[in-house]
Amino acid sequence: MSTVWLKCLSYEARVVVALLACGAGLRIIWAAEGQNPVPYFSEIYRVGAALAPTGRFADPFGVSTGATAHVGMLTPLPSAAAYWLFGAGSPTAELALSIWAAGLVSLGLWLCWRLAHVLEIPPPARLAAVAFVALVPLQFKMEVREGRNWEVNLA
Repeated sequence: MSTVWLKCLSYEARVVVALLACGAGLRIIWAAEGQNPVPYFSEIYRVGAALAPTGRFADPFGVSTGATAHVGMLTPLPSAAAYWLFGAGSPTAELALSIWAAGLVSLGLWLCWRLAHVLEIPPPARLAAVAFVALVPLQFKMEVREGRNWEVNLA
């Protein structure tokens, strides 16, 4: 795997990438810790579980509850893809969705760091903020459990 792109980054950006990678790793370990990842039963989970085998954008409140306009069009697509590949609610699908959620959190934190860079916030403050939000487990449950199926990480 080539790391040419990493050589183009500044020292600060490399530190941020390392912090975000560690933070994503902590989130994934947290999601996989203990028992197998279990589904987070929500409307988006149910729509994704219906979309995978049937192709119907339906059943947000249980089987045979019908079509829905309540759930955004793109929100259940990652869930549906994971459930199509690994089976709805399977530990592998839920772990894959946790990895997806951790990636989205890391992307959001990277974008916040870039904004702080554009706003010319001093580098020590930027790095301290990234380190804090990436490594301190403030909302790991929401980020990698509920975030597997919610639109919270997409926002």
